[in-house]
Amino acid sequence: MSKVLYLDDTADQRNLVEMVLNSIGLDVETGADGEEGLRKVAQNPPDLILLDLRMPKINGFEFLKIIKEQSDTQNIPVVVISAWANKAARDEVMGAGAIDFLIKPYEIDDLIAMVQKYLQ
Repeated sequence: MSKVLYLDDTADQRNLVEMVLNSIGLDVETGADGEEGLRKVAQNPPDLILLDLRMPKINGFEFLKIIKEQSDTQNIPVVVISAWANKAARDEVMGAGAIDFLIKPYEIDDLIAMVQKYLQ
């Protein structure tokens, strides 16, 4: 069973994504900020990370840079899911190692398709 880590500071978002991805047979773990995310990645590396950009403590940009600099986590694919969708933000995260960007609000089917694409 593939494992997905979803980091977002909004509880409703975390609960929705967890429910949707559990329904298609994925093991989902969530976290409210980048600090919690780094702990979870170190304890049990996921197959895919879904990442919001605006979070407390360690934001999504910083989280992405940290995991992409570490040899044991640099190959974990990261999809950014954010309403902060200006070109500069997208260019920055793609340049830092994200593999894709999903703009909030999004269709559930688009989320599922993106997750399945990167877990194959």
